Amino acid sequence: MHEAMHDNDGKTRPCPQERKGTLDEDKRRIADNKRVDCGKAQFASLGVYFKVAADISEVLEK
Repeated sequence: MHEAMHDNDGKTRPCPQERKGTLDEDKRRIADNKRVDCGKAQFASLGVYFKVAADISEVLEK
């Protein structure tokens, strides 16, 4: 999932994220874990921070 976030300077920045119901890999479906792993690898290769979160409040945490 890709959403936009606004920085303190007012600029809009892309915010790649993969929200899941749990952060516990053992409780997620195999397909969900594969999506997370793929997202991590894809964005790491681009030098973009990627965060796995269970809900939006975790995405907004620094």
